[in-house]
Amino acid sequence: MSEVSLSPDEEFLDLAADLDGMRRGLREKIDHLKEQQRILSAAADELSRSALEGKLSLTHSTALQTDVERKKASAL
Repeated sequence: MSEVSLSPDEEFLDLAADLDGMRRGLREKIDHLKEQQRILSAAADELSRSALEGKLSLTHSTALQTDVERKKASAL
């Protein structure tokens, strides 16, 4: 994405600054969501691997579920 830039005497300078701030904020939220998705995907992979290997215990699955719930809540 490109930054909105205007010369100092432009009529819409404040609007351009606001748009740029919104663009940066959206980029940060997208980056955060991508990181949360990566974490959730890793947890799902670990859960599947443990189930396939027959090493899935109730404690293990509960810990993973708790972690996933925390990640989902922080993504909101």
